[in-house]
Amino acid sequence: EIFEYKANFHIGGMNMPKMRTFLWKSPKWDGPVARMTYDPDKDEFHVYINMDYPDNINAGMISFYRHYRHLTELDAKESMIFVRSRIFPPDRQGLPQLLKDMGLTKYSEVDILAWFHGRTTKDIIYMEEITS
Repeated sequence: EIFEYKANFHIGGMNMPKMRTFLWKSPKWDGPVARMTYDPDKDEFHVYINMDYPDNINAGMISFYRHYRHLTELDAKESMIFVRSRIFPPDRQGLPQLLKDMGLTKYSEVDILAWFHGRTTKDIIYMEEITS
């Protein structure tokens, strides 16, 4: 199910890191074009493509994976390629000041992606984090 996600859980009074879940959306359709999870323990992303979104929506690399690679799920490696295609690289000039301006103390793909809502000039999709 595209909306399934894991919540915080407690072990021996310790709050364990929460699996973060994001929906990739298009302003041209009400449903999500994909769901993405981020596991902070493994530092891994996984993208699950919704095969029901209309063919006329340009979802960038998600459309490529769906139409040309016929994939419904991206493994951790392919998901990281997708994520890195939507954020600035770790060797960007002026990185320390940029991270400071964003309120970040270190380079983090998930936090940078969330800060920009996954937006890029290459397509019209954006992401929203599921927080409840």
